[in-house]
Amino acid sequence: MLPYIYTSVEEMTRTGIPLMRPLLLEYPQSPEFFDDDGEFLFGPNLFVSPITNELQDARVIQLPRAVGTTTGRARKLPTAN
Repeated sequence: MLPYIYTSVEEMTRTGIPLMRPLLLEYPQSPEFFDDDGEFLFGPNLFVSPITNELQDARVIQLPRAVGTTTGRARKLPTAN
């Protein structure tokens, strides 16, 4: 993970693109991310969707086509206890 962070920080200092970036920045052609303020990218490739409420154990997310699954089917992801 450290090489990924190092490379992403280097990109940030070289280009000015933030390390934590909204999905809209990487996928401007996807209107479903225009109002999204919950998920973000850490660097260019790491999708983050935090659960910030301790009573919430699941969340529906919209993955960008390039980041998500190629099948297009939804699946339940395991949660950490």
